Amino acid sequence: MRSKKMNRNSQRGSALLASLMVMVGLSLLGLAFVTISETEGAISVNQRNLTQVQQVAETGAKFVIEWFQDPDWATAQNLMPANAVAIKPQRTINGNTGHYKTTPGAKLFDTPFKPAIVDRLHGTENNPDVLINGTTNQTYLNELNAKLFATPDITGRITDIRVYAPPILGAVPNAQGYYDDPVTRLGVATVQVTATKCRDDSATSPCSSTDSADRIIAQKTVRAVLSEWPFPGPSGPVQTNADLNTNGNLQVHWGKITATGVMDLKRPFGSLPWHNAYNRVNFERGYADPAAGAANNPHPTNPASGNFLVKYDWINELVGKQLQDPWYEAWSRSDYAGDGAGGLYQPNTYNDPSLVLYTLGPGNTTCGTCRSIFQFQTKNQPDEIKDVLFPRIDYDFWKDIARSGDDQDTIFYLQWVNNDVFRDRNGVQKTVLQWIDVTQGAVAGFYFFDTKDGASPQNTPNPTNLTPAVKVAGWSGQMAGFIYLNSEKWDASGGGGGGPVGLYNMPGEPYRDIGYGQALPDGSDWVYESPGVIKLDKANDGDWSYQELNGNDKFDYVTELRPVTSLASGTTVNRYMPKTWRPGCTVGTGAATDCSEPHEPYLNFIYPTTPTGAVTVGWEANAGTRRPKRTTSGEPDEPAVPCNAGSPEDDCVSNTWDKDGALVPLGPSLNGVFYIEGTFEQTGNMHYFGSVLVQGDASKAGTPDVWFDERLIKGDWPPKEFKFPRVYVSALQSD
Repeated sequence: MRSKKMNRNSQRGSALLASLMVMVGLSLLGLAFVTISETEGAISVNQRNLTQVQQVAETGAKFVIEWFQDPDWATAQNLMPANAVAIKPQRTINGNTGHYKTTPGAKLFDTPFKPAIVDRLHGTENNPDVLINGTTNQTYLNELNAKLFATPDITGRITDIRVYAPPILGAVPNAQGYYDDPVTRLGVATVQVTATKCRDDSATSPCSSTDSADRIIAQKTVRAVLSEWPFPGPSGPVQTNADLNTNGNLQVHWGKITATGVMDLKRPFGSLPWHNAYNRVNFERGYADPAAGAANNPHPTNPASGNFLVKYDWINELVGKQLQDPWYEAWSRSDYAGDGAGGLYQPNTYNDPSLVLYTLGPGNTTCGTCRSIFQFQTKNQPDEIKDVLFPRIDYDFWKDIARSGDDQDTIFYLQWVNNDVFRDRNGVQKTVLQWIDVTQGAVAGFYFFDTKDGASPQNTPNPTNLTPAVKVAGWSGQMAGFIYLNSEKWDASGGGGGGPVGLYNMPGEPYRDIGYGQALPDGSDWVYESPGVIKLDKANDGDWSYQELNGNDKFDYVTELRPVTSLASGTTVNRYMPKTWRPGCTVGTGAATDCSEPHEPYLNFIYPTTPTGAVTVGWEANAGTRRPKRTTSGEPDEPAVPCNAGSPEDDCVSNTWDKDGALVPLGPSLNGVFYIEGTFEQTGNMHYFGSVLVQGDASKAGTPDVWFDERLIKGDWPPKEFKFPRVYVSALQSD
């Protein structure tokens, strides 16, 4: 009996032990599930945090890109950071120390993006051109995050914004951490935005890039490389990749006309003279105030020199002169038929004080209005020959741009239907003029009118797939933007050929990008390169430059009457000229010893009130003539701003250097760039403002005028009112 009882107890003990073991196993299994669940939860939270900050960083990068696209909009919405030195590290580039966008009144990230050093981005990730973080401007970041995100303390916030140079090929930064020019740039800018999520983020203690590592629980950085939205590269009002014959009364104004074939100009203008194919007249010779003495002239004339570019006081031959068109020049790869001689270009000896520097050929006299016409320019061979090239307008490239951007409001890819009718991606059919006429509801944009079969017509002699000629007669509309037409001919005839009248800028004033004599900050003396040699600053930086000496962030100038002796006639007259800086003078106070701040030589123009009026070269008494150079809204159909003695120099032309010229009334049928793959025939009287590019011949001209929009070569095109994209993202990376 005892044995049986023990066996039963043993069995109960074994069962109890088994139950306990099962309970322990289940408990351990439960704990394992809890641990796994907690781990999975932590992974999920971490993934959520990373996803949130990734999206915040991407949103921030897209937002910064809008600073480039439309800085006026960002400023109006109080979303653009102030142009303050606090967020712009000091940088040294090509030996020049300064900051990005230092020009008074300049908006950060606004056009132009080039070529001046102050407009370019030269930095690196560790040495950016613009840096916004918790140290440089936490207040702005707080305001930005509050506007972009409903709960930045929960989702994470933007904590660091850096803007610097795009990728650079084959170069390393200088000792200060910035790229010197020239370098090969793969874009316009790099935008880098970092988003961070912190453990104890709050309104009173916002998370920032300067937080200690134990506060940060998630962080992501997004980098976007921005490239300038591509536009054709015209350099003048009319350029043709064949012959150019200005029959009739066609007039081309305000820039360089080129032809790869024969050029025949019926009406060349008197212009600013050139010494040779590479040098306009060196008007820095004689520019400095003679009363200051030869030792205070950074660009002295050398009468004993055999080099006529430096031998004469060339400025004396220009001041007081009237020029029909100071910006006019004409270049051909073949013959200039206007001299009636043919044959090779005959070099000039450049010792002619009258500055008539174009020789017509054997047995001919010199043409008094041909001072800036060059023929047989087929290669680069200083000083006589400078290669003339037609802008590369690639069919496949521009077609891809049109098709990829066709979902935007200002980009149109149009397929041929018949005659001059084309359809868009929605099947809407219109004629060419109906598509492009902004006076009938069209928008300024990029219009690509394709060939008959959608194949490239280029690299094929006499292509047969160009669409039929576009005939324009009595049209009073206007096309605006960039018009790319794959048609056989633009055939404009008949009267009424003028668009809506508006106010348009004449070109700005010429300057010599050769640097200015640098003064000591206290104004006591020059800075010397070597004994007796004044150091030049800001030479070849792509912009007109001056030295700020009195801290008011504008160029201060003083003009004075001084005797000027003509090289050609020997007569002496009194002309107003800048009173240039010299040691000990006082800038801008009205005293007898006043002088202008050190600056690069420039020619002041007294602009006419009509587009065909002559331009007078020279300065006036200090008040000078004030003429508006912008409208109230910036658009041509708005009234001009008022101009008087106290008007801002950004609004009105004056005795100082003017990047933009005075406004004059024009009624152009084109405001922008017009490219035709075929020929350009103009027997009517249509007017154009911008640039006309012709792959074929330009001939049979009637009485039109073509006026160059200088913004096309100054980096200021397209104008803001066009609402074109300015940049696009060419590369995107996240960490």
